[in-house]
Amino acid sequence: MKIKWVDNTHALGVFSSEAAALHALSICHPLLKTRALSEGSKKAQGKAIRRAEFIQPVKERPRTDCAVAKRMVTRALVINYSSRVGCYGLLAPQFT
Repeated sequence: MKIKWVDNTHALGVFSSEAAALHALSICHPLLKTRALSEGSKKAQGKAIRRAEFIQPVKERPRTDCAVAKRMVTRALVINYSSRVGCYGLLAPQFT
């Protein structure tokens, strides 16, 4: 989610999916009023039009798993592991 302030009391929110936006619109909070951009103030609509690149959907974070995390850590630490152990197992580093 990205937030762009229009003024001291109004902000625009951009979500990664329609489902996320609908969920945000359904939130009931005493200090927060949510509505679609089409129902927003003229100032908010104008800012959204002037900042067209801002209202592009947020890219969702890619899913990660143990293998991806292990590979990222290994590359970051430049460590070669001697054996393949499961995600929650102990890994013995082998320095070369």
